[in-house]
Amino acid sequence: MDEQLKDRILIAMAILAVICLILAVSSSVAAQRSKKNLQKEMVSRLDAEEKFTNLSPKLAELESNKANLEGALKSLEEQKIANQELTEELVKMRKLKETLEEDLKEALVRCKK
Repeated sequence: MDEQLKDRILIAMAILAVICLILAVSSSVAAQRSKKNLQKEMVSRLDAEEKFTNLSPKLAELESNKANLEGALKSLEEQKIANQELTEELVKMRKLKETLEEDLKEALVRCKK
């Protein structure tokens, strides 16, 4: 009976050893997968950071250009208003010129009489 008990204990220990071995291998595989995923994530984050640092000066340049364009648009709007005022003034001057020419013609006609 001692032999059977020893055999059963050996079989149970062998089964436990196999189970432990399977658990160790599966844990190792899971750890390797996690490590690879972590490395991939680190690489993607580094790439994203590199792209961001490359785009930062371009973004600053675009913002500067935007500010310049806004200034130019404001200047153009001011020039448009000034042109409208000058056009109105020109129309007034033409009317005055026509009035003066009419007055001059009338004065010449009166002088000739």
